[in-house]
Amino acid sequence: MITFNVPDMTCGHCEKVITKAVKETDGNAKIHFDMKAKTVAIDSSSPSRLLQQAIEATGYEVTVEGSNDKNSSSCCGHCSI
Repeated sequence: MITFNVPDMTCGHCEKVITKAVKETDGNAKIHFDMKAKTVAIDSSSPSRLLQQAIEATGYEVTVEGSNDKNSSSCCGHCSI
């Protein structure tokens, strides 16, 4: 499970756009939105970096909140082990 901060996410339209982008990367991904916190939690077999790139490609600024992504070569997606 990876959680992304998406500060510009404000409404259901944002949710639909982000869902479409994530599902194009991993059709089996489970996505949980918290509009108040402006976060998207994704349970996916795809690497977190690919998910982040998919969301960024829709025009949203994205930062990683936390990760226990087993498909990544780092603990948070920003550093190398």
